Amino acid sequence: MDAALIRPPPSRAQRLVTVGRWLCGRSPEQACRAAEQAVALAEAQEDWPTLGQALNLLGTIEMDLGLMRAATHSFQRGQAAALRCGDLEAQLKLANNAGILYSLTGDLPQAAQQFELAQMLLGAPGLQVPPGLSGMVRVNLASIYNRLGDSERVLHLLDALDGQELQDPVLEIYAGLARAYAHLRLLERGQPSGSQRTPEGERHLAAMRRALDEARAGQDRCPVTVVQGERASLEAQWLIHSGQPQQAEELLRAALAKVQGEATQGGIQLHLALGNLLTGRDPQAARQEFYAALALMDESGLHIDRPELLEKLAGLEEESGHLPAALSLMRRLVTELRTQEKRILAPTDLRPTAAPADDSNWQERLRIAEMQARIDPLTGLYNRRALDEVLPGLQRRLSSPPHNLYALLLDIDHFKQVNDTYSHAVGDQVLRRIAGTLQKMAVQDAFAARYGGEELLLIVPDTSLPEAQRLAESLRAQIEALRWPENKPLRITVSVGLTNATPQDTLSSLLARADRALYQAKNAGRNQVVYQPAGQEVSA
Repeated sequence: MDAALIRPPPSRAQRLVTVGRWLCGRSPEQACRAAEQAVALAEAQEDWPTLGQALNLLGTIEMDLGLMRAATHSFQRGQAAALRCGDLEAQLKLANNAGILYSLTGDLPQAAQQFELAQMLLGAPGLQVPPGLSGMVRVNLASIYNRLGDSERVLHLLDALDGQELQDPVLEIYAGLARAYAHLRLLERGQPSGSQRTPEGERHLAAMRRALDEARAGQDRCPVTVVQGERASLEAQWLIHSGQPQQAEELLRAALAKVQGEATQGGIQLHLALGNLLTGRDPQAARQEFYAALALMDESGLHIDRPELLEKLAGLEEESGHLPAALSLMRRLVTELRTQEKRILAPTDLRPTAAPADDSNWQERLRIAEMQARIDPLTGLYNRRALDEVLPGLQRRLSSPPHNLYALLLDIDHFKQVNDTYSHAVGDQVLRRIAGTLQKMAVQDAFAARYGGEELLLIVPDTSLPEAQRLAESLRAQIEALRWPENKPLRITVSVGLTNATPQDTLSSLLARADRALYQAKNAGRNQVVYQPAGQEVSA
């Protein structure tokens, strides 16, 4: 017999990993002990492949047990071990599981970073990925983009999934819910509160209904209790937008009766949904639901939209005249935001570098993987994760005059028509070329990022208003002058919202002001630049 066909017997550490996996559904505590023993043995023997597998198993068990900090540490150690030995499959699984962990604890930028890294690894040469795993990564990434407000990108990701990637009914359920949530956000974005629904809104409402029906069909074939709360919350939103608020409240209360206060993601979402529904007509009942959601977050360690919840509760307490309670909640909000604050990086720290020639330099490979996770794979621009890290550092310089900062928010005019008429492949080409034009303008300390969907962002520090306006107009004109293949008679233009930052600005307030200027540019006929100074009305 060929000696190459004779496999060595599994080591004791490998056997412990197998035992731990078998015990996961039977006794999590015993599974945790087996995984810990496997980690200790593999580390002592410098068996890096087994160590990566053991730490991935240990982190998953710790996450199921609610030990979020321990799970974070295990996944980080596992990623380092997998990078050290070049185990791409382990890197992929660890990145996906770490993304799930960060999404549960409310760290959305970190979650997006990990899922984007996992998606990048799906295309690694020579790596055979089961369709179910690739589908899981893409659906997880779509769910995070939903929570970050990038609904168009969600639908693009889900449309690219093939049938094999959604053979698992559980994935079909999650994909349907992600699609429903994306259409809900697009519906709310295009329809101001209390206004009559537009034809586009009707289309999103119908698409949301179809997506929920798909999720229900998947759940009929494979009952998954963990998604009942999320699906009921979305069903209630559909009922509200269909003019049936009373039915929505009944649905949410019936769903809450089933979970009976369980400290789960679904239970939290149900209390949040019911609280939002009751806020307008019964603030006292809304407060009770929000406090119930907060208690479940504290019990489970799941911080789903926790800062937003604390802010809503503080507002309700203030309206009710309970100022000490409102102050206490705002203090908790400040503490929460401080814990989420990330290490501030200079823009140059994020520049990707070539892969090292020496594959044994695993620390360098880890650093490169971290950098690549901050790059949008389609456009090559920085992503939201990098923006969240860099912009606060640039804003801090504003406290020392003469430093100043300008934000240019670009949106491709009628981009949906490009996708619908010429396909998403052509739309991607348009995005890449415009991104290339933006990168050429990002000289010195300027920072270019893909903000979401067809929206691109250019941050320009230490410049004057006339220079920022000249830059914005030059960028608009260069994009309009781009030439496209004759078989695709495209005329691509952009609308630009320009604003300046102040030391008091947050990331949200700065981008909201740039977005208002962008909205004004679109209302005024598109293909133009509108400037909105801080604290003033917009002006063309």
